[in-house]
Amino acid sequence: MYRKTRNGQTAFAYIIDLHPQHAQLRILEENKRGSGQSGSVSKWQARQRTPAGLEIETGFEVWLAFVRQHLGSSYAWDRPYTSDLEQVNAIDGETALLLKIAPEWSAEEFYSACVTADPDFTKGSEHYVTRYFEGTSPRVVKATIPGKYGRHEYSPSIYLNSWRLFQRFVPALDIRVHGVLVQPTSGSEKPRPSIVTSMQYIEGGHPRASQIGKYMESRGLA
Repeated sequence: MYRKTRNGQTAFAYIIDLHPQHAQLRILEENKRGSGQSGSVSKWQARQRTPAGLEIETGFEVWLAFVRQHLGSSYAWDRPYTSDLEQVNAIDGETALLLKIAPEWSAEEFYSACVTADPDFTKGSEHYVTRYFEGTSPRVVKATIPGKYGRHEYSPSIYLNSWRLFQRFVPALDIRVHGVLVQPTSGSEKPRPSIVTSMQYIEGGHPRASQIGKYMESRGLA
């Protein structure tokens, strides 16, 4: 990511080429100081093609820049909430932004291709999960339950950050963000967004607590 400062003004830019449509998603975050006029914008271009998606670290940065463009550069996505109402309002505000970004960061084509190839999916408490193949490599695609982002108290930002941290803990997962899926839901007049991610499918049983402890020690996390 490039950062350029001129006359006390800082600007960030994200440009993503969403092949094959080649629709460019321009997400700009401007921190205006001094005269209040926007300065030159340095551009950082991440070229990742569908269905590859964006690495989770990059996807989180792109999303956060979009959020701060609309909610202000000082928006603290990870702040402690003073009340349940404040938390609900924060989640609703970010949900509205998912709907806003969806036309340019759509996961519909990728997700439809995955579930059409293998209609046998699993619905958990947090995601719809489908296994697919990228070449000969098995992966799983996850779409959050519409309008919910993992745990009920998670905002879209906190949800993506949780995957970002998990990727650091288990690098082999190769977690990617593919965008937003908007679809009608029963019991709601308005469509709700889902965040679509994918990760490497790792076959095996659940690890024992002792195995997790040893792994954490090997990663310097214990």
